[in-house]
Amino acid sequence: DEHYEFEAGEENLKKYLIERIPGVPKSSFDKYFDLIKKASKKDLFFMSKILPFKFLARIISYFDKDYNYYCETSAYDVVKDIFYNEMCDNKMCDNEKLISVLFGQFGDYGPTPKKASFFIHASIVNHYLEGGWFPRGGTGVIANEICKTIKQYGGDVLVGKKVEEILINEAGVYGVKIENGDIIYCNKVVSGAGLKNTFKKLIKYPYPKIYDTMIDKMGPSVQHMYCFVKLEGNPRELNLRSSNFWIYPHGDYEKVMEDFIDDPLNAPIPLFMGFSCMKDSEWSDKYPNVSNAIILTAAKKEWFEDWENEKCTKRGKDYEGYKKQIGERMLEEGLFRFYPELRDKVLHYDIGTPLSTQFYLNAHDGESYGLDMNFYRLTQAVDLKPKTEINGLYLTGQDICTLGVTGAMMSGVLTANVIGGYDNMVDIVIGNNIIKDLSNKRFIE
Repeated sequence: DEHYEFEAGEENLKKYLIERIPGVPKSSFDKYFDLIKKASKKDLFFMSKILPFKFLARIISYFDKDYNYYCETSAYDVVKDIFYNEMCDNKMCDNEKLISVLFGQFGDYGPTPKKASFFIHASIVNHYLEGGWFPRGGTGVIANEICKTIKQYGGDVLVGKKVEEILINEAGVYGVKIENGDIIYCNKVVSGAGLKNTFKKLIKYPYPKIYDTMIDKMGPSVQHMYCFVKLEGNPRELNLRSSNFWIYPHGDYEKVMEDFIDDPLNAPIPLFMGFSCMKDSEWSDKYPNVSNAIILTAAKKEWFEDWENEKCTKRGKDYEGYKKQIGERMLEEGLFRFYPELRDKVLHYDIGTPLSTQFYLNAHDGESYGLDMNFYRLTQAVDLKPKTEINGLYLTGQDICTLGVTGAMMSGVLTANVIGGYDNMVDIVIGNNIIKDLSNKRFIE
């Protein structure tokens, strides 16, 4: 029954938190946010992806002990040390409440604060410190603009047919086979389908077993259920918000998640809610008098394993009934709790499960964020990089760097950097890279 606003701007957020949670000295927040910025700027994780020698990637973290500490220590332990150590004699402050408020965005990286690395927590917090952004015209414009650039420079974008196999022989990659039998011959292939899809589904040729080891040690990330809602009315008239809602029944996130995963029909439910219609300034031009909402909650694919082999949209009444029970909880305890006046404005809603994610996004295990962002991935998975052990095969996407849209984008930059030949010690030492050259227009005719 309490809510907290994460205002844009570091100083705004500090001021707000000090007012809302009394007894916390400003110096403690200064220390916290300074550490957030310091940890998120540690680029050894990204540097290790482009080093030409594997042994350098293994030892690079020893050059900066702070980096190892931030990566191998849980977010909860680091934050707890800051506030408990500096306020051990302060009886006015509820330390655990403060800590739970600071971790309100943990759903953006998946693992709960006691399981997540402080490095990834710092990266997410720093990412949002000055607010969020949304593409004018909707997220589809990102793909549309990329496609224009690809075609402008002689490439093409093909959809509607799956790649069945990445063709490999003793010399390396020589093409891809499409499910209709067509073969596209080439000497380089970049896979953004995820590590598990690439090596477990698309490669039939023997490959180094280190990739199986990494898949086993990282495993899939979190899974979700989705409630997509169509609403009658203009977003502004409905008083919707452009900011995201993170909704928790209480601040013990470990217990919240464990209890809900064990009993999704009855245990207190954690939720995320957002309205992209309010984030997009062009929404009403395309969809007059209509709004939308998306509500998420945690899930496990195992809840629905009885229907995994059934055809999508034809999994039967039991499946539909089970997911509807959870979906109705999402509506009641999410949308209608904060917007009771919208109860009569719902025109339609659809419920997605991890099986939906598996079907529509080809997520191998129905996961939302690719590989789990665990401690092993941050400090030991030195083979998780754009250039693979197979000649001509490269990887990209959120599995290679960090999760999410920004992680996938940065992975694309690093993969292009490596294919462009910048993964050599001379360019690395002098700071030369593909971004610098593109910004200097050396490649633009």
